[in-house]
Amino acid sequence: MLLCNYLFYKGYELGIKTKAFEDIPILGGVLAVGMWIVLNLQSILLLLFYFYHISPPPINRYIGVFVFVNTLLIYYSYKGRGRKIVERFDQMNHPIYRLSPFIAVFGSLMIASIILAFVGFYINEFKLLTSILNF
Repeated sequence: MLLCNYLFYKGYELGIKTKAFEDIPILGGVLAVGMWIVLNLQSILLLLFYFYHISPPPINRYIGVFVFVNTLLIYYSYKGRGRKIVERFDQMNHPIYRLSPFIAVFGSLMIASIILAFVGFYINEFKLLTSILNF
């Protein structure tokens, strides 16, 4: 949960610095956490579907995204939880908390994307990767 809160804080900072979310600054944090959760959840589900030979349930993707984003918005808006997270991280003086928001958000999303790529390579028995390396 600490990593999600840190990503929320850095996404919030990134939204404030870019002035993209001036009206709803909590949305910047929600988008950073949401993308990270989706990438990691997708890698876990791909492995589960591969090993247990089950097919994913038919869910309308628009309804699923709407429910997911609203759940995160409600979670971070409930009783000012997002504001408390931002205030708590602002008070900490550790150097890792002073890292650039772009580096923190982009780095975590890149790591999650690399993990997802390796899961995909594993499921396809590294056929694409070996064909690229043998070229």
